Amino acid sequence: MKNQIHHALILLVTTLLLAGCHKASDEEELRRTIAEYHQSLEAKNFELYMAFYSKRYFSSTDERYVGRIDEWKENLQQKVFDAYQKLTVRSTIKSMQRMPHNYKVLESMSITGIDSLGQEHTIWKHNNLLTTWAKNGDRWDIDNQRSLLIPSFYDSLTSHYEGRAQGGFLYVCHVTLDFVSVIDTKTNKVVGMIPCARGSDHIAFANENDVGFATSFDANSMRLFRKSTNERITDIPLGEQPSDVILDPGEDFVYVAHQSKDGLWVLSRRTHQVVKKLPTKTGPLYWSARERKIYQPQIFTPFVDVFDPARDFAFDRIEVGGRPLGLAFTPDERYAYVANYDLNEVEKIETSSKTVAKRISSIPHPRGICIDAEGHFAFITNVTSDKLTILDLSRDKVVDSLDTGRMPTDVVIEPAAHSVYVSNQGAGTISVFDIATHKLTQTIPVADNPISLRLDSGASSTKVSVK
Repeated sequence: MKNQIHHALILLVTTLLLAGCHKASDEEELRRTIAEYHQSLEAKNFELYMAFYSKRYFSSTDERYVGRIDEWKENLQQKVFDAYQKLTVRSTIKSMQRMPHNYKVLESMSITGIDSLGQEHTIWKHNNLLTTWAKNGDRWDIDNQRSLLIPSFYDSLTSHYEGRAQGGFLYVCHVTLDFVSVIDTKTNKVVGMIPCARGSDHIAFANENDVGFATSFDANSMRLFRKSTNERITDIPLGEQPSDVILDPGEDFVYVAHQSKDGLWVLSRRTHQVVKKLPTKTGPLYWSARERKIYQPQIFTPFVDVFDPARDFAFDRIEVGGRPLGLAFTPDERYAYVANYDLNEVEKIETSSKTVAKRISSIPHPRGICIDAEGHFAFITNVTSDKLTILDLSRDKVVDSLDTGRMPTDVVIEPAAHSVYVSNQGAGTISVFDIATHKLTQTIPVADNPISLRLDSGASSTKVSVK
């Protein structure tokens, strides 16, 4: 009996010592910090509340943030704090995602206030508040914070909808969300969602075995799913910030581009194993059927690289200057047109000689580009001026400039619908234009940050445009 008591005391002391030595994990520390952050708001302590934000968040060098502290002070101290005797913050952390240098926290959050008459009012409420927290020394602070807008009709959407894998669907990736939206181009309505890891960036399809591939920029992975059912097959770990994905027409390999030092990865379609890495090659990918090569604008350097998979990825380099962000081939692939963001122009590349044949100027900050099936026109998104430029390829001359939503990124053409679709990242919409008249025919509301588009005709695994 004495021995049992002795052992029990030793166990108790050991447990207490271990508990005292327990070092809180980053996630535990962050949860406590978030609770303190909410408490500072409930206590109406403006100075403490603002102390949770990093100085970089309010940098005076960024015009978007100039005057933000004064604006917040007016809205909180002079309006909310004075108007309500008591504030209550209700929050549920929906996910905490560890990134290489920070955490991304998704919350549902509401703020209610009791006025001088004792009546309760909802001051602010949002189901998807995404906050980026970074650790600086012993403290955590907010690097970025924004509400993710997801229209209410998404609540009734699932991965099950009519006509899956039959073609005629437009797939919309959302770089801050964990799903891909699906639009039926016959009705121009969002009909379903495909679940994936956070940060859906680009999507591609394989005809064989009915498989889809969706890269996740934030999760550093790629979701494989069954196209006919949208059910998950597996998730493949990738390098940092995977963005674009394409397949070769034979579907032997999957090519994944990263917006990081991880560059271009080549994966076997059969084993999903990485068979080749080209670490410094970064940018969207385009397959040339005529040359059986890959064209890749190098978005951080002034080149377009052309890879030959048959020769162990030996490559030619085309110097274009500036910052090339997108590319589109003419139907005969004699020319490739390159959207050059920094130079405010589009370069016309002669593919046989790998030289710039012409520079078409006065196209402000071009990003996405596609060419119609007849090779008559190129459609180019102007991401900072909220425009869609139309280029007459017979004269290489700008013939029209159309208003889009805010921050247009990608653009694709649906020949059957005679329509041009533009993703407006800053507006959370898709603009639809008539391909013949150039008139805006519809604006489709979608979830936040639509970054890229993939049109599936049910026949091809390669894409006509990427971001």
